Amino acid sequence: MTSEPHDQHAPRHPIGVVSERTGLSQDVIRVWERRYAAVEPPRGDGGQRRYSDADIQRLRLLQTATRAGRSIGQVAALPLSPLAPRWIASARRLRRPQPTYSIRP
Repeated sequence: MTSEPHDQHAPRHPIGVVSERTGLSQDVIRVWERRYAAVEPPRGDGGQRRYSDADIQRLRLLQTATRAGRSIGQVAALPLSPLAPRWIASARRLRRPQPTYSIRP
């Protein structure tokens, strides 16, 4: 029995699955695609977008970057490799609980 290697660039996911996996709305995904070319998924026979695992990873990283304060216009054109370490670190800093201080009388 042979198995094919997993190709993370093979288009296979409809936009609804991508929305669920990224937390982005379908409208945001479409806008980021149309205005910023954040991802460029091929279309299936019926004209529906088909996203790859790599597209999903990229959208997650772009979402992290925008949550860290960058505009999508600033980061959409960046290649994946500089995005990953930079914005993952930013996301960790954002999730870190902030210390609470109390004032004593």
